[in-house]
Amino acid sequence: ALLLTLGLGSCEKCNDPCDIDCDNYDPCCGQSPADASFTIYEVLNAPNPTKEREGYTVTPMATDTILRFNTALMEADFEADYYEWTIGDDPRTWNTSEVALNFGVQFYMPIPITLKVAKAVDKSCFPNAKDTVTFQRTLVIVPEEDSKAVGRYEGFLNSAPAKPNFLDIQDSVDQYGDLLYGYTGIFPNCDMPNRGGGSFIPGYRSFYLYSQATKLGCCYGLTGYGKIALDGSFRMKMGHYPVRPPDSCFWSGLNDPYLIDEFIGQKIN
Repeated sequence: ALLLTLGLGSCEKCNDPCDIDCDNYDPCCGQSPADASFTIYEVLNAPNPTKEREGYTVTPMATDTILRFNTALMEADFEADYYEWTIGDDPRTWNTSEVALNFGVQFYMPIPITLKVAKAVDKSCFPNAKDTVTFQRTLVIVPEEDSKAVGRYEGFLNSAPAKPNFLDIQDSVDQYGDLLYGYTGIFPNCDMPNRGGGSFIPGYRSFYLYSQATKLGCCYGLTGYGKIALDGSFRMKMGHYPVRPPDSCFWSGLNDPYLIDEFIGQKIN
């Protein structure tokens, strides 16, 4: 039996097209022609959650529309030997795989963004490929009131999938014409009234809410980073301190662990 096992093992052939010692080795394995496609992300003007601070991390929202005070992050989708970005009528060029910029108050003005990349291509693998290619997207900057964040979300927490839950985000205008935001939900008594001070930072289809700095509102130090898809589906990574006792407003940020959860649902309006 041992000899049979050894004999069968010696007959096994590797099946890896990237391994030169395999019969099915493909010299073009792992290679690709030059590709200049890129993605635009909106990075909120906020202390985005980190493992060190809130215990969870998120990725920025991919979108070609962002709010005026947030940052546009342009990131190449593929590696190349050379990058060259041209953005709007800016005379500068950038030669890195990603560029982050703020655009101020250029409301509704389409901003063409072009990426040119160069990459040495093995013509025996890709006979029709070019060494240098370009790709363009258009970015639009909109004012804060165009955010899709305000509204009601209905769904559930991952920690309690059988219990219906909601998050309601409201906005109002103060005496100076500035937008203020408030939110209710997640916990039975959670109610953060309209206020500034970084308690809610909107994006075009994303937002960051923060209540760790106050024990007001019965939200147990809730923080969350939510993203709204084009079909209205919604996910929010979030964290909070334990509810002890249930339905009270008491929590101790110094001694209690910070609990990580996720809200999954749908934007209703």
